[in-house]
Amino acid sequence: MMTLKEEGFFKTQRGTGDIVGGLASKGFTHKSNQVAAAGESLFKRGMLQRTKDGNGPFKYFWDRD
Repeated sequence: MMTLKEEGFFKTQRGTGDIVGGLASKGFTHKSNQVAAAGESLFKRGMLQRTKDGNGPFKYFWDRD
């Protein structure tokens, strides 16, 4: 996920499915629950930001540079 971040993937808000697809394009196979767990960890460490719209799932992004 950090490679995607470095490439600007998270300049727009991305859901878990988007991230799974982004990782797949790099040759990595992960399930959505694995991506959600990694996103939570990166958020807690201040390496990704996240937002939630109502009761929907989290969207991850990075607008700091």
